[in-house]
Amino acid sequence: IIECPLQFGTFLIGSPVPQVWEELAVLFAESGQHAEGLSCIDNARALAPWRAATCHALGQVHEASGDVARAMAAYNEALALEPQSPATLLRLGGCSFRQDATPL
Repeated sequence: IIECPLQFGTFLIGSPVPQVWEELAVLFAESGQHAEGLSCIDNARALAPWRAATCHALGQVHEASGDVARAMAAYNEALALEPQSPATLLRLGGCSFRQDATPL
């Protein structure tokens, strides 16, 4: 497992719960620490590469960094694993809208 530089407490380092890494990834990305967010996604994928939630979190990390194309790819991967996920469908729709929007 890749260590993620955390200031939140040592109990999270090496956590065997992918959800912890997914949530940390999004927190890091939303605070502008995209590399740390991707590192946390790597930890989550190492524990459970088949989780739709991990793909969804990866989409959020890419979205926070402004990479809409990669975000959409990650959301599509999440939907392939969990086709009826309302949260993922909404995020993908938002990305699609932003990608297609033209400035006035």
